[in-house]
Amino acid sequence: MERGLKLPESLRAFLAKPHGRLYRGKGLETIQKIEELGKHTPLVCVGDMVSYYAFKAGFIPDMVIIDLKTVRGELDSEKVSFIKSRIEDYEKRRVRNPPAFLTPELTSILAESVKELGKKKIALVVEGEEDLATLALVYLLPYNSLILYGQPGEGVVALVVTREQKNIIPGILEKMERLEDGEKVIKLILDEGIL
Repeated sequence: MERGLKLPESLRAFLAKPHGRLYRGKGLETIQKIEELGKHTPLVCVGDMVSYYAFKAGFIPDMVIIDLKTVRGELDSEKVSFIKSRIEDYEKRRVRNPPAFLTPELTSILAESVKELGKKKIALVVEGEEDLATLALVYLLPYNSLILYGQPGEGVVALVVTREQKNIIPGILEKMERLEDGEKVIKLILDEGIL
């Protein structure tokens, strides 16, 4: 039985929109256009392709959240090898999280990991889907953090954590479908978050 919060259909369109600055394109040149890089810390990359190209561009994210897959399925072995070589010194954490869910396990690992940023680099390997991690991270990370995530078919979103961005999160969490431990997920994010 699934636990935590489930994304309802009614929120999909809202969450599918970029919630930050969208840099159109793909690949290395798109990452190289991101003006926010180098100006905001910590840097968190959500998704394999974003993490891959951030590393390729010479950036060293404080945290990467990956599943070693892309929208189109398995990542090719060269990209998997490259990512693995770049995260050798990162502390690896693994968690299972089904698509369209924020589970208590994912939420607590994110909260713990955020507290340790600055002391160690963290690679969170998600079995399942990592997309909703961004939602929790906006509330959990300190102001001025930079989250990079992929916008399918369009490019990369650079989201700088601001009070305005954080203020949106409690309302979204309230609208999510609560399953067993759903309240626990909301409480964890709101109690651990920085506002």
